[in-house]
Amino acid sequence: MLKNNPILRFALLFLLTYFILTAVVSWMGMDSGINSFFRGISKSTLSLTMSELKFNTKPERQNGILNDNKMIVEFEWTEEKIQEAIQEARRTGKADIEVPYRFISYLIFEFFVVPFLFLISLILATPMQWRLKLTNGLIACLIMLAFLLVKLYIMTLFSVSKARIDVYELSDGTMDVLLTVVSMLTMGFSIIIAFFLWLIFIFRNSHLKRLMQDWFTSIKGRMD
Repeated sequence: MLKNNPILRFALLFLLTYFILTAVVSWMGMDSGINSFFRGISKSTLSLTMSELKFNTKPERQNGILNDNKMIVEFEWTEEKIQEAIQEARRTGKADIEVPYRFISYLIFEFFVVPFLFLISLILATPMQWRLKLTNGLIACLIMLAFLLVKLYIMTLFSVSKARIDVYELSDGTMDVLLTVVSMLTMGFSIIIAFFLWLIFIFRNSHLKRLMQDWFTSIKGRMD
């Protein structure tokens, strides 16, 4: 049955690949480097897209225990914004200013790693020419990264606006729309995006598509 069913073979190979990749990332010390990479690219993305705020990303440390998977995103006014507030305070006769500081947190494994492991496992489990697999797989992964960074930006923008710190404060109507979008941006939605990227860049150019077509044709022939 396994030999004659390409769907079942692919599914088992995908599950095995996903399990192995998860084990390698989680149990062989690779998670620290991966977490550091995503913290760095998150900071760069947020600093670039919301330049009126100063961002910092770091792992959570609570009661002396480091949680490297939990990314704390700190945001506050930039030095330029602080100087503007100081000048305004002097002009209006205020004695001092209050510099707002807020933070939000994301779980790196659930936010970034799981969608990538899902997509990479699909790519590796799919039978196709290796050169095409590498090229299209790289394109799919880059688009996946871009999507996740856009997701990070939208969710952070929502939190920044909600904090009401006199920077990037959106209207109530815009916040209602953004709340709907944010509620959709779950890990499951990221998995769906990964699956469609696989369909577009990998499956339609793979041997798996032909094998499945032949298999369905043979089943239809036996039924006729």
